[in-house]
Amino acid sequence: MKIQMDGYAIDLGNGYSKINDGRLPPWKMPSWVAEVTPGSHFHDLDPNSAHIRYLQGNREELVGKEWLVGQAAKDNSRLFSRVVDAGKIELSLQLVLGAIRLPQESPDTSGMVFINTLYTSLPDARRDAEALRKQLGRKHVLEINGQRIAVGWGGIEVKEEGEGAYQYALRKGIIASGKGTALLDVGCGTATVSHITESGTLNQEARHPFDKGVNVLGELIRSDYRTKERFGSDPQMHLILKGIERDLKYGIRGSFADIFEEKRELWTKDILQSAVSILRPFKDELDKILIVGGGAPLFEHKAKGRIAICSNPQFANVLGLLPRTSQPSITSLKEVA
Repeated sequence: MKIQMDGYAIDLGNGYSKINDGRLPPWKMPSWVAEVTPGSHFHDLDPNSAHIRYLQGNREELVGKEWLVGQAAKDNSRLFSRVVDAGKIELSLQLVLGAIRLPQESPDTSGMVFINTLYTSLPDARRDAEALRKQLGRKHVLEINGQRIAVGWGGIEVKEEGEGAYQYALRKGIIASGKGTALLDVGCGTATVSHITESGTLNQEARHPFDKGVNVLGELIRSDYRTKERFGSDPQMHLILKGIERDLKYGIRGSFADIFEEKRELWTKDILQSAVSILRPFKDELDKILIVGGGAPLFEHKAKGRIAICSNPQFANVLGLLPRTSQPSITSLKEVA
């Protein structure tokens, strides 16, 4: 059998890569990659992980190499890399191949996956799109978790980062077409402010990333004397970040909700002040400040007036990257030959 998809979208994030193939809901995978010794065996990988063995394809330098993608990369290797460390372009193919999921309705889980158009985004697509296309190639033969499969795509469309979120917000009626919009994308490592003009064009001159993502909030909480009094002199950042995402608890040792509320106010105020300062030359053109990204829900208490939180904010960009007409289909090899 051959799995053919009109489109497949992946948003390569510093913390998580988000994937949308037209089936709902989209999903996310930790943006971690680790090269492993050829011939290694890994069992019972979680759904957000993959073991890739590259057999042949456009990336000849990868032939014979193997890597883990997702949570398993961190769990099984000390030498894992994150997108934020090695870069979106350098790790793009490893992440894209690791994110391939066959439709559950397929009666045959071997063969070929062909994507008519692969959609993704970059902070500066005009500058880096061709370099990304070169890394991604077109045709690859590999093993995914022991399953041999050929993967290919007809074309690669690289959007400006944030363009997908803007399109998704338009579809949902959160913002209005024909009006200027400020886009604030709050991720793990960075927060990025952008200006989208009345015509829907991204103004690169007003695009500015700054290192004030959710990790900064985590560090504010971690370094607070009350956190150290409760949980020890060296609180673990991953437990704090997990608590921010879930229940404001430090593992099983207690809550840091009171510290969180105080630090969140300082952190969100700082980010919004930075965004307003950057956008000052365009303030008379802006209808709304739209907040997206995994950190957007932390701004709920600020959502009033011209500040709006996008629905499904962590997946907004990848949902908007994929045209609504794109749907996966399963056809026999003879039908597409």
